[in-house]
Amino acid sequence: MLQYARSGGFIGPAGRDQTSGSPEPAGLPAGADDPAEGRRLWAVSEQLTGVPFDLEAGTAPSWF
Repeated sequence: MLQYARSGGFIGPAGRDQTSGSPEPAGLPAGADDPAEGRRLWAVSEQLTGVPFDLEAGTAPSWF
């Protein structure tokens, strides 16, 4: 049977700890949909890589 990911979810491995197995719908881990955490993670990623990405403007780096 063909299944689709629902909004707020994703398709992931069905095995132990979602590390292996056949794909099946899976829920997001707690906090994965927290906008504040997303902004913090993005800011740290920019800082560590040195690559800015303006999410508000929706613009990617010129080389992207």
